[in-house]
Amino acid sequence: MKAQTLSAELRGQFQASPYPSSRPPSSISSVSTGSGFSTPSAITGGHKRSSASQSTSTKGKNSLEQMKLDLRGRLDEFSQGAQEQKLTSAALKTERYQIKMQYHMREKEIAHLQTQTVNECAEAENIHRRTMESKQIDLEIRKADIEALDKERELLNLKLLLARAQLTPSQPGEGPSS
Repeated sequence: MKAQTLSAELRGQFQASPYPSSRPPSSISSVSTGSGFSTPSAITGGHKRSSASQSTSTKGKNSLEQMKLDLRGRLDEFSQGAQEQKLTSAALKTERYQIKMQYHMREKEIAHLQTQTVNECAEAENIHRRTMESKQIDLEIRKADIEALDKERELLNLKLLLARAQLTPSQPGEGPSS
């Protein structure tokens, strides 16, 4: 009875193991079957399958199916991760494009503002120059007016002296009376 219990325990452990053998994978050798494919000797035990080992081979198939399911699950995880990375990459590319366009628009805006500032400065400079020219001309006109008034004053003084001289008879020895 103990032998049956021991073999039942071993079968239970074999079914629970996700791998077909407890030997390390480097020691698994292949055995060629008639179909042209090779199968690991750990699954077949190094012998051709017999009816007694058929239950063991179905257990091996179950573990092989389990390995396939595990691999599919991992592939699905990798696929999902790759899809997420593609989405992230696309979002980052879109964000990069938007930032690039914003930069381009800001550059254009800055160039426009610089041009506008240069134009405004040139216009202000022209207005200032014209204003200064106008003031200079006004100043020169006022100076000319002052000179004309000075000349006119001198002329009037001379006329006044002439009129005084004509009103008073000149006597020798007498000077003009004031």
